[in-house]
Amino acid sequence: MAAKLLEEFTQFALKGNAIDMAVGVVVGTAFNKIVDSMVNDLVMPPLGIVIGGVDFKDLLWVLKPAVVAGGKVVTPGWRSATGSFATRSSNF
Repeated sequence: MAAKLLEEFTQFALKGNAIDMAVGVVVGTAFNKIVDSMVNDLVMPPLGIVIGGVDFKDLLWVLKPAVVAGGKVVTPGWRSATGSFATRSSNF
């Protein structure tokens, strides 16, 4: 049983499609790291300077402010992390 399973797996792995897909995954992973570094290290820092030294990851859109009474948060606010979304979208 195990020998047959190993034989079938070997036949599958030696097919051209399986090897091509494996190479594609490796290349895609490496390319993702390159694009991620390009955006985070080259594009975002100058853009942050242009808009006033703000890190895009920290940009928020407040949908509903928090209600604070007596120094305590009574009702938490609602926010949208638009900066984080923009950073991750540009990485794609």
